[in-house]
Amino acid sequence: MLPACMATSMSQGAGSWRDLPNFPELVAEASLRKYKELPKRGKPKRDEEWTPLATVLCSEGMNVEVVALGTGSKCIGQSKMNKEGWIVNDSHAEIVARRAFLRYLVYQLKLAVQFESSIFVPVSTNDCDGRSNELPNMYILKPGVVFHFFTSQMPCGDASIFSLSCNEGSIKGNVRKRQQAASTCEPIASKRNKISPDSDQDTEFVHKSVATSIVLTTVQTESVCACEHPHLRDLVACKSHADSQSSTEFKPCRDGDLDVHRTGAKCVSGGLQDPKLPGVRYHTVGTLRTKPGRGDPTLSMSCSDKMMRWNVLGCQGALLAHFIAHPVYFESFTFSGPLLNSRSIYRALIGRIKSTATSTKECHIHCPEIFCLSSDTLSATSISGLMEVFNEVTYSEIKKLAPAAICWYVGHDSEAIVQGMRQGANTRRDPCRKTSVSICKHKVFEDFQDLVSCVSPAKLPSTLRCIFCGS
Repeated sequence: MLPACMATSMSQGAGSWRDLPNFPELVAEASLRKYKELPKRGKPKRDEEWTPLATVLCSEGMNVEVVALGTGSKCIGQSKMNKEGWIVNDSHAEIVARRAFLRYLVYQLKLAVQFESSIFVPVSTNDCDGRSNELPNMYILKPGVVFHFFTSQMPCGDASIFSLSCNEGSIKGNVRKRQQAASTCEPIASKRNKISPDSDQDTEFVHKSVATSIVLTTVQTESVCACEHPHLRDLVACKSHADSQSSTEFKPCRDGDLDVHRTGAKCVSGGLQDPKLPGVRYHTVGTLRTKPGRGDPTLSMSCSDKMMRWNVLGCQGALLAHFIAHPVYFESFTFSGPLLNSRSIYRALIGRIKSTATSTKECHIHCPEIFCLSSDTLSATSISGLMEVFNEVTYSEIKKLAPAAICWYVGHDSEAIVQGMRQGANTRRDPCRKTSVSICKHKVFEDFQDLVSCVSPAKLPSTLRCIFCGS
């Protein structure tokens, strides 16, 4: 069914992705192999640059396949935004991969409406609790089809805020030393620990394979200063790809004092702000932020905030919600890199929104599994033959971030993106079709219009008939 280098193949219907041994490592390997297959255009210069990598994978039964991929770490300022949607505002790897995934979903919906083989099937009466008349010509995923997300770095924003003891070294300290510190401080338990409101842990941890699998449970919303949370005392530092561009550094502190890894992502106006006091009082955790960067400020929200939104609204977007009856969620998130903090990831992607779910009955929070893979873990597994590729997409203190981003999805060639436009385009001219890439808003909408044109007006979903048919 799938190419050997892209999939883990077993007999169809023999199980699910949860039955696969070392699933996080398989996800990482498949992602690195797909990246390796892509042409050199847009990739980092060898031994000089690096770039974060993110992928979306589809699993059906025990088959796992990469369907969309993105790299990148840049974001344009608000003055360069284009009203007609010809520019990609946010070129962080996670967002590029998700936008490429949208094009993949549109492609699959086109197959479905034309009665060809697809991951989508028409809604039946049983699928919508007897309300099929209310949702005509809508689609759902085939049973057993689920999606997963992989990224080689921590997401920028709230997930990148956690404490660091001064005796572990500054943010510019030796990576190996911080890796060793992480191996002794990362909380991994062999059994589940029940969490109480007064506990110094904010979730449950289970040792699964050689990765840390988070068993999702209710946590307190952390919209207060980081210093008020005792669990920060045993967290370890990580460097996110976006934060590596910021100019913030750790301030000196006395032996035994704590400090936090300081994100360059800025709190949105009207919400809680960073106190910017010494040590752990520098940041507020749980608040919404815009992406970090110097110069012209961006309006793009941090990756932590966008990924949190995916766990509420789904990742299919508003346009495709006209055709897709239920939100499309990622069933798992896998993070790799030299340093990772699973607690801050959980807080940023799930924990801080859970209080809203309990107080608002209409708000559903999807709780995916979260896996964290250290660099040492990966180097000891089957990706040993992919270490050159792994080093190219993993944070390095001695390399610069590559200026270009890459997007790819099934059925489409890869594209390189620079300053939100196609690599090689004249950035001095006004953005237009010729300078744009396939994942810009304008072309995504055109692809959606093409999907609508594949359906006769009478068979369009009711939410679209009044728009495209005037009735």
